Amino acid sequence: MRRVYSVVLSLVCLTALCNVWLYTRVAPTQLARQNNEGGPLGLLPPPPKGSVQPRKTKDVEYKDYLSVCTVFKNEGAYLEEWIRFHTVVGVTRFYLYDDASTDDSRAVLRPFVQSGLVRVHNVQDVHVRDDKEYRMAQTGSFKHCLREYSTETQWMMFIDVDEFLFPSGGGSLPAVLALYEDHPGLVVRGLVFGSTRHVTRPSGLVIENYLLRAEARHPTFAEKEDDVLFQVKSIVNPRLAMPCQGQSHYFCYVSGEAVNERFEIHNTTTKGKAYIDAIRYNHYKAKSYSDYLAKKDKGVVQGKHTGKFLKAGNQWVNLDINDVYDDLIWQHYGEVLRDSFPSAPSPSIIPDASTSSTRVRMCSKPATIVVLGMHHSATSVLARMIRHMGAYGGEMTEFELAPGPNPSKYWERRDLCEANHNVLIPQTTRGPWYMGMGFNVSAITPAQEDTFMMQATKVIERTRRSGGVHFLKDPRMCLTMAMWRPLLLQDGNPLVCVIPYRHPMHVASSIVGFKGQTDGLNISDALLVWEKYHVSALKACQGLPTILVRQDEMLHDPYGAMLRLHRDWTTIIAPPDMDHATMNALTPPDRTFIMQNIYNARK
Repeated sequence: MRRVYSVVLSLVCLTALCNVWLYTRVAPTQLARQNNEGGPLGLLPPPPKGSVQPRKTKDVEYKDYLSVCTVFKNEGAYLEEWIRFHTVVGVTRFYLYDDASTDDSRAVLRPFVQSGLVRVHNVQDVHVRDDKEYRMAQTGSFKHCLREYSTETQWMMFIDVDEFLFPSGGGSLPAVLALYEDHPGLVVRGLVFGSTRHVTRPSGLVIENYLLRAEARHPTFAEKEDDVLFQVKSIVNPRLAMPCQGQSHYFCYVSGEAVNERFEIHNTTTKGKAYIDAIRYNHYKAKSYSDYLAKKDKGVVQGKHTGKFLKAGNQWVNLDINDVYDDLIWQHYGEVLRDSFPSAPSPSIIPDASTSSTRVRMCSKPATIVVLGMHHSATSVLARMIRHMGAYGGEMTEFELAPGPNPSKYWERRDLCEANHNVLIPQTTRGPWYMGMGFNVSAITPAQEDTFMMQATKVIERTRRSGGVHFLKDPRMCLTMAMWRPLLLQDGNPLVCVIPYRHPMHVASSIVGFKGQTDGLNISDALLVWEKYHVSALKACQGLPTILVRQDEMLHDPYGAMLRLHRDWTTIIAPPDMDHATMNALTPPDRTFIMQNIYNARK
């Protein structure tokens, strides 16, 4: 028996020595450059004393400087953007392993394969699965990639299709990686992005739709002690790296140790610190809720397991973290990525983001946008965003101001409010919240009608002086819109109704709980007020182009809500007499302005 043990031990040692010989036989003997003792390009500190000593190798010419290896399954909706983005940041080859996809992933990849940029393998063809370990599909594919392509590329990056890796300061990855050529691997920290309140998959690019993420130290994704991060990925010298046992994204090295961006040793034993000052990746782990459900259905790459983050039904709560607005990736690469697509849209013309003025485009038929909606339904938020996109509502001195820290939140002209008030108040028998409950146009006296006509005409003249699209906003216009409509249409100019919708119970609860004067309103009365406003508005807008905007979307995803409003404006509601100049008078919303001034403000 002792002899058998000796033979087995000898075979194990011989196998280990052979593996080391195979990996070191193809490794160059010297690295091309040594690290600058003064710190690489002055951007990063020099390697600290006592850090890992790199293996010296000689200059070798490779087909590619940087390539990517990944395993995917049913990622057809996102593969093209992912490939184009990483091409923009300097990747010149993609080694992809398809784990039995059933969608159109192969069709999406076909032109990239034909050009030679992408090479695709079937996971089932390159290794034998081990059902005891769900990560085997990845580790087996990674081993195959290292074995087959290690001599073709200087660096090999191992990330997933929902991860976008880039230099934090912009530019190309090769420029950053050149600073680490004396080391066998670089570990990169990731930041996990939430849904940005998207319930269904939005149109457009991932990097422009998902802009809210978890805090860097969020307990779901990082240990609190020493800021050690679980979410790291590796860029390795493929001749010196091997996947560690039981690990998909940590690697063991024939010579030396991997480092983080500050040249500190980082391995599976120490899990040293990782930073995001020089290089990082955005991890779009959940995307929209519908994407999350699809991800649960397909499982992880092996196809039989749902993974630790997707096993429990409540894991959406852990994944959908939207604490921090972060559009760094879009700032650096958004326009370039758009231009890389064959049918990329033209760059948006962004209106002024200042609160004092907006850029108004002249048009031959100045259209009027009327914002109609019940109080406490985000009509002010909607009016402000429409104004931001280029519609004129008046000068700041003409708006009704609200008390408190946000005096301009109403975005209502004083003269407009006065005209509505004068025609409603004579028929109001109770407090202001009951205004209009018994309002009847036929009960208006001739004198009241003449006064209204004079005031309303002046309001229209003042708002149309811009020569472009303009807007009128006062919740009480829901009740008086039947009187405004003929005046706004008499010149043949287009008239569009935009109605924000909020659940009636939420409106009623908000009004009853309002700190101001509520006139003793209860929930039942508040619901009747809501009904009166909305029924009156819908009747007055009958036959007119009308856009409904959900209040919860404006608060949780204001940029997406405004993109949809702009789309509806230019494509759906345009009547035959709305000319091209008028249709294009509203400019697409500016993401930065909306997220900083609307999303952050509502928090």
